[in-house]
Amino acid sequence: MSRSELAWRSLHDLGLATWFGGSVFGSVALPHEQPAASAEWPQDAAAAAQLEGESWQRFSPVLTGAMAAHLLGGAGLIAWNRGRHRHQDGVMTTTVVKSALTVAAVALTVGAAVQGSRSERLRRRAEEGDSSLALADQRERIERQMRVIGPLIPAATGALVVLGALEGEEQRPREVALGILSSARKSVRNHLTDSVHDVQGSLRSVQGSLRDVVPDSVVPALPGAA
Repeated sequence: MSRSELAWRSLHDLGLATWFGGSVFGSVALPHEQPAASAEWPQDAAAAAQLEGESWQRFSPVLTGAMAAHLLGGAGLIAWNRGRHRHQDGVMTTTVVKSALTVAAVALTVGAAVQGSRSERLRRRAEEGDSSLALADQRERIERQMRVIGPLIPAATGALVVLGALEGEEQRPREVALGILSSARKSVRNHLTDSVHDVQGSLRSVQGSLRDVVPDSVVPALPGAA
């Protein structure tokens, strides 16, 4: 592995590790509904909610930097391994699936951040004395959405970790050789198929041309004529 690839790989893996770890911590250790009494959390629900919001605010720059590092490292790895994408069978498929999953993970994370900001604003309004039913309904709706989005983020980033491991396996010399051979075999088979189709097309063209000068009873006897 060259130094350039090592740099891209480090950005890719460290960013993803922070992203995955942060999402697991947020999903498990910072639930949106705190218990009424707990040694780890204040008994006051308002204080617990405030602590959760402040925790995410402190971690938000770290999470943003981790996502940016992962995306930058991933783009660098794609550019660095563009030759393998062209010649090694299966590498392009892995990259496409991983890219689609990365887009989904980014969308989920950004969506969670937006909903978290909305929830924090609504919480502050409630603390200021707004007890309207509309406000309560909005907060409940956001909590329901976050209960769904929360587990999906570590699931998506965990799948990215697995796909990253698969990409590492695809770089092993044996896998590279097998992938190149498979790609070459498919290329030769496609080339032969195209050549056969071209020959058949030429024979049909010759058959059509000869109909004007050769009796119909003779033309079907030509090779490839049907």
